Amino acid sequence: MARRLPLGNLLVRLSGAALLMPWIATLGQWHVIEQLPPALLVVALHTAFSLVLALLFIGFTGPMARLLTRLLPAPATVTDPGMPLYLDEAGLEVANIGLSNAAREALRMADMLSGMLDRVLQLFRTANQANADQVRHIDQSLDLLSAAIRAYLADIGKEGISDQDADRSQEILLLVINLEHAGDILATSLAHLAARRLRRGEPFSEFELSTLYPLHQELLDSLSLAITVFLREDLPTAHQLVARKENVRRLEAAASREHFRKLREDRGAWAESGDIFQRLLRDYRRVHHHIAALAYPALERAGERDIEHAYLNEPLPGETSISPVKENSPCAS
Repeated sequence: MARRLPLGNLLVRLSGAALLMPWIATLGQWHVIEQLPPALLVVALHTAFSLVLALLFIGFTGPMARLLTRLLPAPATVTDPGMPLYLDEAGLEVANIGLSNAAREALRMADMLSGMLDRVLQLFRTANQANADQVRHIDQSLDLLSAAIRAYLADIGKEGISDQDADRSQEILLLVINLEHAGDILATSLAHLAARRLRRGEPFSEFELSTLYPLHQELLDSLSLAITVFLREDLPTAHQLVARKENVRRLEAAASREHFRKLREDRGAWAESGDIFQRLLRDYRRVHHHIAALAYPALERAGERDIEHAYLNEPLPGETSISPVKENSPCAS
């Protein structure tokens, strides 16, 4: 619509000018025109021309609208949420506009991840194939949108951008990558394990559900905090996000201990089902690990990056930590 209006105005005026051309000489001989001052003459002719055009073309608005629709058809409706909506090429020339566009798309990724979390929670209650398929489709859209944002960021300010804009670009990139990885864990592990167990006719027990729900809520709350840190660059909120990492660790550890205690009491408990539950606990912590990583930029700006770095990057259960290379080590460069 925004492009059709100026084009329609141009076509109408060109048509009017073409109709008026044969009468230019005759109009120039009118005595009234010769008596008017030049400035007033311009205003009078412009007003008269516009009024005549309005009277001539008011009956042709329908055909004109159809012509403009054919010349400038409406863009196809975006049905795949993975297709970018705001990555305008014009923003590539102005860094702050381009970064704002990329940030808007990154926030769409956060909304998509929240939707994935909701559907995973529904899978714990019932083996609904539609929910499992939806989780997989959202993950594919996340991957698609992530790739588009990363390519867009790489093209912003090819001739050079300020240090501040470069830092903001890295923050957006950090958000995009961690959201994508969190989505991968939800789709390829959490949702898959939940659907697999329910398909085998082994629903989650009340104990398991009562354990998974608090973990799930921790992820949603932390995701909200992470977006606040991203938008406001707020240090206190970044501290809250880091603190929640310890909450998740404690919830996971307590649930794991209690689950093993129940398995010891019931030797006939489902061995594989118990393993699936332990893996779900670990995967929830892995997802939260990526969300908590979004506190890095605010901590780094405050000079707290070194203090929090080891804490935020503590190894997950079953993983080995990587010790820093010492300066005197032969591997150091």
